[in-house]
Amino acid sequence: MNPPMNDPFDEAAKLLSYKDYSEAELRFKLSERGFSEEEGEGALSELRRLGYLNDGALAQTLCESYAARGYGARRISFELRRRDLEDDIIGEALSDLPDPADTLDNLIARRHRGPADYKTRRKLGDMLFRRGFDWDDIGEALARIPEEEES
Repeated sequence: MNPPMNDPFDEAAKLLSYKDYSEAELRFKLSERGFSEEEGEGALSELRRLGYLNDGALAQTLCESYAARGYGARRISFELRRRDLEDDIIGEALSDLPDPADTLDNLIARRHRGPADYKTRRKLGDMLFRRGFDWDDIGEALARIPEEEES
Protein backbone atom coordinates (compact mmCIF):
# COMPACT_ATOMS: atom_id res chain seq x y z
CA MET A 1 0.00 0.00 0.00
CA ASN A 2 1.30 3.45 -0.89
CA PRO A 3 1.93 5.90 1.93
CA PRO A 4 -0.82 8.52 2.13
CA MET A 5 -0.37 11.87 0.48
CA ASN A 6 -0.15 14.82 2.83
CA ASP A 7 -3.53 16.20 1.88
CA PRO A 8 -6.69 14.07 1.65
CA PHE A 9 -8.32 16.75 -0.52
CA ASP A 10 -5.55 16.42 -3.12
CA GLU A 11 -5.81 12.64 -3.07
CA ALA A 12 -9.62 12.73 -3.43
CA ALA A 13 -9.39 15.28 -6.25
CA LYS A 14 -6.82 13.09 -7.99
CA LEU A 15 -9.13 10.08 -7.72
CA LEU A 16 -12.06 12.08 -9.10
CA SER A 17 -9.94 13.23 -12.04
CA TYR A 18 -9.82 9.62 -13.26
CA LYS A 19 -13.35 8.44 -12.52
CA ASP A 20 -16.61 9.59 -10.95
CA TYR A 21 -17.09 8.17 -7.48
CA SER A 22 -19.97 8.28 -5.04
CA GLU A 23 -19.29 9.76 -1.61
CA ALA A 24 -19.25 6.30 -0.05
CA GLU A 25 -16.80 4.97 -2.65
CA LEU A 26 -14.50 7.96 -2.23
CA ARG A 27 -14.69 7.71 1.57
CA PHE A 28 -13.60 4.07 1.30
CA LYS A 29 -10.78 4.92 -1.12
CA LEU A 30 -9.44 7.58 1.25
CA SER A 31 -9.54 5.21 4.23
CA GLU A 32 -7.71 2.60 2.13
CA ARG A 33 -4.99 5.17 1.56
CA GLY A 34 -4.51 5.69 5.29
CA PHE A 35 -6.48 8.86 5.92
CA SER A 36 -8.50 9.15 9.13
CA GLU A 37 -12.27 9.43 9.04
CA GLU A 38 -12.08 13.11 10.04
CA GLU A 39 -9.56 13.91 7.30
CA GLY A 40 -11.69 12.10 4.74
CA GLU A 41 -14.89 13.84 5.78
CA GLY A 42 -13.18 17.21 5.57
CA ALA A 43 -12.02 16.49 2.03
CA LEU A 44 -15.46 15.21 1.00
CA SER A 45 -17.13 18.26 2.49
CA GLU A 46 -14.86 20.60 0.53
CA LEU A 47 -15.43 18.63 -2.69
CA ARG A 48 -19.20 18.83 -2.17
CA ARG A 49 -18.94 22.58 -1.53
CA LEU A 50 -16.98 23.08 -4.75
CA GLY A 51 -19.47 20.94 -6.72
CA TYR A 52 -17.06 18.14 -7.60
CA LEU A 53 -18.88 15.54 -5.53
CA ASN A 54 -22.61 15.17 -6.02
CA ASP A 55 -24.28 11.79 -5.57
CA GLY A 56 -27.53 13.01 -7.15
CA ALA A 57 -25.80 14.14 -10.33
CA LEU A 58 -23.75 10.92 -10.44
CA ALA A 59 -26.90 8.81 -10.12
CA GLN A 60 -28.60 10.79 -12.89
CA THR A 61 -25.60 10.44 -15.21
CA LEU A 62 -25.27 6.71 -14.56
CA CYS A 63 -29.01 6.23 -15.01
CA GLU A 64 -28.95 7.98 -18.39
CA SER A 65 -25.87 6.05 -19.47
CA TYR A 66 -27.28 2.62 -18.61
CA ALA A 67 -30.68 3.47 -20.14
CA ALA A 68 -28.96 4.57 -23.36
CA ARG A 69 -27.23 1.17 -23.48
CA GLY A 70 -30.59 -0.59 -23.30
CA TYR A 71 -30.83 -1.58 -19.64
CA GLY A 72 -34.03 -1.60 -17.62
CA ALA A 73 -34.83 0.01 -14.28
CA ARG A 74 -34.09 -3.12 -12.27
CA ARG A 75 -30.58 -3.47 -13.68
CA ILE A 76 -29.90 0.26 -13.38
CA SER A 77 -31.05 0.19 -9.76
CA PHE A 78 -28.66 -2.69 -9.08
CA GLU A 79 -25.75 -0.77 -10.62
CA LEU A 80 -26.55 2.36 -8.60
CA ARG A 81 -26.75 0.34 -5.37
CA ARG A 82 -23.41 -1.23 -6.24
CA ARG A 83 -21.97 2.29 -6.25
CA ASP A 84 -23.26 2.73 -2.65
CA LEU A 85 -25.77 5.43 -3.51
CA GLU A 86 -28.64 6.06 -1.10
CA ASP A 87 -32.13 4.73 -1.84
CA ASP A 88 -33.77 8.17 -2.09
CA ILE A 89 -31.13 9.33 -4.62
CA ILE A 90 -31.62 6.12 -6.62
CA GLY A 91 -35.40 6.53 -6.56
CA GLU A 92 -35.18 10.10 -7.80
CA ALA A 93 -32.83 9.16 -10.65
CA LEU A 94 -35.00 6.20 -11.70
CA SER A 95 -38.14 8.36 -11.71
CA ASP A 96 -36.72 10.23 -14.70
CA LEU A 97 -36.34 7.10 -16.84
CA PRO A 98 -38.39 7.16 -20.04
CA ASP A 99 -41.10 4.62 -20.78
CA PRO A 100 -39.29 1.35 -21.63
CA ALA A 101 -41.57 0.44 -24.56
CA ASP A 102 -39.35 1.95 -27.27
CA THR A 103 -36.19 0.46 -25.78
CA LEU A 104 -37.80 -2.98 -25.55
CA ASP A 105 -39.05 -2.78 -29.13
CA ASN A 106 -35.57 -1.78 -30.36
CA LEU A 107 -33.88 -4.60 -28.44
CA ILE A 108 -36.36 -7.12 -29.82
CA ALA A 109 -35.92 -5.80 -33.37
CA ARG A 110 -32.14 -6.25 -33.11
CA ARG A 111 -32.59 -9.91 -32.16
CA HIS A 112 -35.62 -10.96 -34.16
CA ARG A 113 -37.70 -9.81 -37.11
CA GLY A 114 -41.12 -11.00 -38.15
CA PRO A 115 -43.44 -13.46 -36.44
CA ALA A 116 -42.23 -15.46 -33.46
CA ASP A 117 -43.16 -18.82 -31.98
CA TYR A 118 -43.33 -19.65 -28.26
CA LYS A 119 -39.67 -20.70 -28.03
CA THR A 120 -38.44 -17.49 -29.67
CA ARG A 121 -40.68 -15.35 -27.43
CA ARG A 122 -39.36 -17.13 -24.37
CA LYS A 123 -35.73 -16.54 -25.40
CA LEU A 124 -36.45 -12.88 -26.09
CA GLY A 125 -38.25 -12.52 -22.76
CA ASP A 126 -35.37 -14.11 -20.87
CA MET A 127 -32.87 -11.82 -22.59
CA LEU A 128 -34.92 -8.74 -21.71
CA PHE A 129 -35.31 -9.89 -18.11
CA ARG A 130 -31.53 -10.29 -17.80
CA ARG A 131 -31.16 -6.71 -19.05
CA GLY A 132 -33.27 -5.58 -16.09
CA PHE A 133 -36.76 -5.00 -17.46
CA ASP A 134 -39.93 -5.88 -15.55
CA TRP A 135 -42.02 -8.84 -16.66
CA ASP A 136 -45.09 -6.63 -17.18
CA ASP A 137 -43.22 -4.43 -19.66
CA ILE A 138 -41.64 -7.47 -21.32
CA GLY A 139 -45.05 -9.13 -21.71
CA GLU A 140 -46.47 -6.02 -23.38
CA ALA A 141 -43.49 -5.83 -25.75
CA LEU A 142 -43.72 -9.52 -26.66
CA ALA A 143 -47.44 -9.13 -27.30
CA ARG A 144 -46.59 -6.60 -30.02
CA ILE A 145 -44.70 -9.30 -31.98
CA PRO A 146 -46.93 -11.07 -34.50
CA GLU A 147 -47.47 -14.77 -33.77
CA GLU A 148 -45.98 -17.33 -36.11
CA GLU A 149 -48.67 -19.20 -38.02
CA GLU A 150 -48.69 -22.97 -37.65
CA SER A 151 -48.21 -24.96 -40.84
